[in-house]
Amino acid sequence: MQAIVQLAAPRCIFLTLDDEQDPLATWLSVDELTTAARRILPPNLAAEVVRRGGGDARMEAIELLYGSAALAGLPPAKLIQKELGIPIAPHRSGSSTPAKPDASGA
Repeated sequence: MQAIVQLAAPRCIFLTLDDEQDPLATWLSVDELTTAARRILPPNLAAEVVRRGGGDARMEAIELLYGSAALAGLPPAKLIQKELGIPIAPHRSGSSTPAKPDASGA
């Protein structure tokens, strides 16, 4: 059942950046936004989110992107990096980061 819901959800959930009450608003499915060359956030909004740093607006944008990626079955971090223009850094874990020597040099 979960597989069916995961396949259907991106095609059944629609988003708009227009006024939701406007009968002429453009609605696109999560699938349309994440599988085409389209973007979920307009470039100027994405740039503003990055420029402002932390805050409620940034967290709402991240929440929208993360949820959209999850619904579309895409890796959320990669979608967020693409949408916000954040360079993709290689994965590093805490164990792969060299420890700084203490005062004794150990």
